[in-house]
Amino acid sequence: MGDFSTLNHVSIRNGRADRMLPSIVGPVRAQEEFLPADWRLAQGMSSVPVKVTIPGPVTIADTNSDQFYGDRKELCKDLARALNVEILRCVKAGVKHIQLDEPAFSRYPRACVSWGCETLDMCLEGVPPEVHTQVHICTRA
Repeated sequence: MGDFSTLNHVSIRNGRADRMLPSIVGPVRAQEEFLPADWRLAQGMSSVPVKVTIPGPVTIADTNSDQFYGDRKELCKDLARALNVEILRCVKAGVKHIQLDEPAFSRYPRACVSWGCETLDMCLEGVPPEVHTQVHICTRA
């Protein structure tokens, strides 16, 4: 559960930036769907397939203040479960192209290898093979 009214000062991006961020104050769970409606609107204005782009669990965790879990891996697993619900909602709506953005992977390579890739798999669990999925990882030069 997120608290956008209480912001906390947090060092993010592996110490590269300091920000005032919303807090995670309870278990992360999927709520009301939101991406399928946005996709339908965008797809209705396009003659070509529209891709849905979603931040990944490690990147979301890196841009929030965890006041509940105290364990980044467990937080990311719950984020992945919630993202999976929304991704499957997108698939049900007809989305054929889904991209997960995980720039935080380049900042936390040990976490990526240890459990980060597992959370990406969790995000995409149940997505049929005819839906094109990809992961974008960008880095600073």
